Amino acid sequence: MFKFLLKISLILSLLIIFSCKNNQDIPPEETEDLTGDTSSTINNTPFLGGTEEVESLFETTENTTVFNVSDEKYWTSQGCTLWKVLQEVPSVKENDYSVIVQKLQGTPEAGYGIIFGHTTSSYGDCMLVFLINTEGQFTVGELIGTSYRSFTKWTFDECINLGYQVDNILKVSFKDYKYELSINDKIVHNIYVPSYKNYLSGLNGYLAVISPKDRLPEERVYIAYTLR
Repeated sequence: MFKFLLKISLILSLLIIFSCKNNQDIPPEETEDLTGDTSSTINNTPFLGGTEEVESLFETTENTTVFNVSDEKYWTSQGCTLWKVLQEVPSVKENDYSVIVQKLQGTPEAGYGIIFGHTTSSYGDCMLVFLINTEGQFTVGELIGTSYRSFTKWTFDECINLGYQVDNILKVSFKDYKYELSINDKIVHNIYVPSYKNYLSGLNGYLAVISPKDRLPEERVYIAYTLR
């Protein structure tokens, strides 16, 4: 009986992964933590998006969206990842997706940035994630349901402007059968198709991470996103 249940569990796990992409020719690296805390486990981190309540945390005026949160209900001991999907922005296959991101307050190592290729399935949200932090690091990965898997660990790059209240431009282009990811006009990573072709028609959006080190409600997480 135990062996039977184990087989069923493995089959369900495979279905979750393949519901969002056909195959994985280039397997992602080990699980990474979006909060920047290497001692925590990302699969225990709450992922919240796609609801009116969460998307209302991202307030938009013309081309600029602000994530400004101090409500302690979004704080957990594992951190919390929140996102907003942009219904009106074309997919990366149709147009480059370019955003100026700026962090004004919040834990320096916690990630913030953009999502692209967002789709949904019976297992939850599926998307590709491109983040930086104020310490000059970036990470790229894939979120399927409540499981995040990284293609790159947090990596320092001199092209990233350090600190708070500084602009960094994150851009995703689709060319030569690959997603080309750049920061401030420097290409930092490629994601090859057809391994992830099911994301081609997906939607874009913004993502913010609340770290366990963020002290809500005394302090806030404050991030600005400007669509180019």
